[in-house]
Amino acid sequence: MINLQAEVEKISQRLMTLPKREAVDFLVFQCTRMMTCLVKFGQETGFETSHYQNCVNFAWDYLEGNPLQISFEQASLDCYDNAPDTEIFDHELVSAALSAALGVGMLMEFIHTDERQLVADANQLVFDAVVLHLQATEAPFPLSLSNEEIYCHPAMRREVMIQSDALQFFVTGPNLGEVRKYIARTDIELLP
Repeated sequence: MINLQAEVEKISQRLMTLPKREAVDFLVFQCTRMMTCLVKFGQETGFETSHYQNCVNFAWDYLEGNPLQISFEQASLDCYDNAPDTEIFDHELVSAALSAALGVGMLMEFIHTDERQLVADANQLVFDAVVLHLQATEAPFPLSLSNEEIYCHPAMRREVMIQSDALQFFVTGPNLGEVRKYIARTDIELLP
């Protein structure tokens, strides 16, 4: 049996060594996955998500080499400042929506600063969203799953497999057309 906790750590370490363009590719992939939760959350609660989608589009423009008239620094601050508040919203997707908003902010900040820890931190938000989803659906409060139960759960196994496969793809330095095709054809649904 694969030690999934060790695999998660290995993914994190490998992400921090990717060249900037491949790291942005990977983060766009992850943010696209997380956006499905944020958009659904927004539709069900009225939370405005357009800024976050625009930011993912700005990242695509950045990858395409298009001149941008935006401040990635300001875009990241806006993402952080306007993220859904878990104290205000009582919704099953609020934690995943918060992770998505913060992840998009980290994508913007990474483009601005090239700070490698942001890549690993943004990716950790994806794992966190899966863990919180499992805690909420498999062991409702006041119960909780142990780390062993979480890392043995099929949803976590699936997430590690998706990320490992994606990392294998992005480490090859694919061109932008290949990246778009990969994201379009990959089963990117974050939560089961």
